[in-house]
Amino acid sequence: MLAAIVRASNHYAMRPALVLDNQTYTYQELFGLAWSICETLRNSIRLMFNGEVGYNDMRSREIDACNYGWHGNLNLGWQQNLPWQLKWSSNMEWMSRRYSLQGYDSGMMMISATLARSFLNDKLDVAISGMSGLGHGGKMYWESVSSTRDFTNISRLIEPMQDITIGITYTFGGKSRKYAEETVSDSFEMGDSRIVKQQMKRRGK
Repeated sequence: MLAAIVRASNHYAMRPALVLDNQTYTYQELFGLAWSICETLRNSIRLMFNGEVGYNDMRSREIDACNYGWHGNLNLGWQQNLPWQLKWSSNMEWMSRRYSLQGYDSGMMMISATLARSFLNDKLDVAISGMSGLGHGGKMYWESVSSTRDFTNISRLIEPMQDITIGITYTFGGKSRKYAEETVSDSFEMGDSRIVKQQMKRRGK
């Protein structure tokens, strides 16, 4: 069975960008296309595909700035029933660079997977989940750039994302209660995000 949904939009709008004396606005033209596809194979495998692509064109006369570019995101999912009543699911997510009037924010890519099994007539659920960034040693790398005629500001952030989670859920009388959960990380920096580099350059000073 194959199911697909496609949506498209296009509009022209004037939105506030950077307020200087309450008089600064930017003209922003947007185009977007989103789609979702889901297919079930042999009643035991399910494939999911979600994506979006768009284009932004932003301009401001008051601050003499303009920027434009394409952006998109993609999510791939896989669910499968395995022997011994095991259930497997995995996802890969990718997001491209996104542009603003004065710069951009970088994209990211990550992957996650879960192996689960139910016991005691589906009252007890046990799951092992893992997550990791793709590239940069399994960490999330994020960069933000903002630039004007007077200065350029660049911020870079690296955050550890590799972890393994064990979850146990037991259902009492139709209500679920999380009994225990433990996260194991292969990095001592887990949960300790840090700014790697931030710099600002001023022009004409």
